Amino acid sequence: MRDDLKNNHVQGTAYEVEHDQATPVEQYHADLNESFQPIRKVKPRLTNSGKISKQSRAKKAHNSEDTWTKDSEVSFNLVKWLLMAGGVFLAIIVLSLVIFLKPTKAEQEELSNTRVGNVFDKELKEDVETWFYSGSSNAHAKAIELLSNFKTAKDDTARSKMVRNPDSYLALAKSTTININPLINAKDSQKWFIGQTGGTGYLRLICNDESHMPFRAYFVRDGESLKLDVDATLALSEISPSDGLVALEDSEEKVFRCLISRKSEFYSGSYNDEDHAFYLLRFADESHTMWGYVEAGSELDLQLKGVLDHGSYIMPLKKNVRVTLKVARGSEDSLPKQIDIVALLHKEWITPDRDEHDEK
Repeated sequence: MRDDLKNNHVQGTAYEVEHDQATPVEQYHADLNESFQPIRKVKPRLTNSGKISKQSRAKKAHNSEDTWTKDSEVSFNLVKWLLMAGGVFLAIIVLSLVIFLKPTKAEQEELSNTRVGNVFDKELKEDVETWFYSGSSNAHAKAIELLSNFKTAKDDTARSKMVRNPDSYLALAKSTTININPLINAKDSQKWFIGQTGGTGYLRLICNDESHMPFRAYFVRDGESLKLDVDATLALSEISPSDGLVALEDSEEKVFRCLISRKSEFYSGSYNDEDHAFYLLRFADESHTMWGYVEAGSELDLQLKGVLDHGSYIMPLKKNVRVTLKVARGSEDSLPKQIDIVALLHKEWITPDRDEHDEK
């Protein structure tokens, strides 16, 4: 009996195992339920220690590094080619400007002769400007000493020994009061310039006077010392802002130290923009202006344009350039401020040792 039960139990177990396999209907429902299960995230493969595989992490890092390296190489090459193309294009433009805009010899001769700092032509290194730049001349200290002595001199006779043209100074001192009172100890506000005009070198000081107004002084070399050029320092002219040229006869010509600028905006009466070129002329203190005219395209017109670098460079046109002119009254129907520019005597207010209008 016990054996039969044992056999039946074994057989029953075998039967149950056999029937553990799902029927087609059960398999259908099982597949259906499985399709609605939420998507499970695949966890990174772990090693026996529970950490992410070093091999897998290194592989991902290597792939990322390769991608970044390729992108960087593409960007670098693109930037490099763009820079090279831009450099070539810029070089072509600069070369073209140098070739086509290089001033001629005649134009170079018309450039202003004023130099600032240590910049001056090779032709002048052994000429009129070199002494002012030389440390042995000590030109700045000598100029300050000269101004100090000029201010403290007892009379005009003593002062006349310190100026360039003593007789002219004494004659001027008799007719007017000469005020030359710079702040010689205010070194921070002092600016020095060295230049030459017509072969005559000069030193120019820009500072303030005792009234804290702008002041300038011109010095020329006299052996190993300096002389004060009063005419240039005071910008002396034969016309004044008060009278202009209204009272002058048609034949009279006067010296005018002024600031010149190129203008083309005012024409009236007998002056028109086809036959005349217009220049704005300011007095030294810039408080008054005169309207100067020359024949358009004439030699004088070209000389004045050369002083202002008109058409020589790709730069703003110069304005308020110091020149010494010879002027005359305009036509009968001209306005009081309209004058004719007769000649350009010289650039700057310093009269050269050999002045052209004195030789004529």
